[in-house]
Parts: sequence; C-alpha cells; structure tokens
Amino acid sequence: MMIHSGRMLVLLLLAACGGSGGELREATERRRAETAGADTAAEVAARDTGEFRAPAFVDTSAAAPAPAPADTTPAPAPAGNPPGQPEWSAATRQGGREGGSTSTLRGMRVGQNAGFDRLVLDFGADPVPPYHVEYVDSPVHACGSGDPVPVAGEGFLLVRMRSAQAHDEAGRATVQQRQIVPRTPVLREVEMICDFEGMIEIVMGVQTPNPYRVLVVPAPNRLIVDVRQ
Repeated sequence: MMIHSGRMLVLLLLAACGGSGGELREATERRRAETAGADTAAEVAARDTGEFRAPAFVDTSAAAPAPAPADTTPAPAPAGNPPGQPEWSAATRQGGREGGSTSTLRGMRVGQNAGFDRLVLDFGADPVPPYHVEYVDSPVHACGSGDPVPVAGEGFLLVRMRSAQAHDEAGRATVQQRQIVPRTPVLREVEMICDFEGMIEIVMGVQTPNPYRVLVVPAPNRLIVDVRQ
C-alpha cells in the first residue's frame, strides 16, 4: 500500500513539473514574438518616415577616388631657331642705328665655334651703325680706287657700314689688322676693303656661300656675323 502511494506521489510531482515547464516555454515564446513584432514595427516605421539607419558597424560610405595628379611635364620646345635668335639664311640682312654721329670701329677678330665661324666687329661705346650684309659676286673692289681685290674663297659675304670709320680724327687706324687669314672650317679670308668718307666695307671669303646670321650685341656694342660650317 505504501509502495503504491509512493508511485502516485512521484507521478503527481512529475505532472506538476511538466505543467510548470510548459507554462514557462509558452511565456518565453510570447516574449520572443512580442519583441520580434516590436522590432519589425520599428523598422517599418523607420522606412516609412525615411529615417532608417544601418547598424553603426556597417560602413555605407564609398571612399572617394583620389584625384589624379596634375601633369607638370613641360611641353616640348618647338623645333627650329632658339627664341630671340635670328634665322640662318643666305638672304640680305640690314639694320643698325640710323642717324647720329659717326661710330668708330675699335676691333675686328675671327673665331671658330661649334657649327659656325664668327666675325666680330667691336664698336666699344659707340652704337652699331647702319649695316648691309649680302653675298656678292667676285671680284670685290676697293671703294676708293675701284681696283679689284683678290680674296680667298668660293663665296664672298660683304659687310657694308655707313656712318662708320676705322680711324680716329687724326687719321690713325683704330683697327691695326685689316686682313685676317683664319684657320677655320668655312672662313678663308677676312679683309677690310674700304675705310673712306664714313663708309666701311669688309669682305668675308668663305669656302662655300653657306647660310649666315647677323647679331647686334651690347656692352660693348658689337656687330657679329656667323657663317654656318
């Protein structure tokens, strides 16, 4: 009888525990449903009002691409003659300062450079006088007498200057060496063939009548004639 009563007691206890566990599970499920419903409602409301925000740990901003570096490469220099330099040509050239007093030639010299031979006419502080440069036919003539002057070379570049002299007021020569026979690739001979009545003429005998250029350079004032080699 006691054994039977004990079994009944155990069954009653198990039933009571079983019922209590079921209630706990039901309450837990209800809370989960309510929480899920609340979250869903909050999300719907946020979407409806346009205030939906992604969780803080989600990065929704795309990194802006870095701007391309500016191209600082200088543009290539145009081919041809350097800026400020006269063109090489076989055509006639002229220039110089018109008017004023007579300029005195102080020196005449020849030099060899990379790619050209050079004649330098030095006027010191006096301005470069009006000049006219051109290739002429052979023979060349002395301006006073008109006599032909033999000059070495196959081409003859004549430099004529007005309002100019190569002597002082007493008639003394300011240019001592009036004939130069250089050892250069193009120039064969340079000779002053005229220093008379405000006129100077210098002939440049060249191997071939190559293109040339004329430059006026200040301080001291110089007239420069370059002939390409």
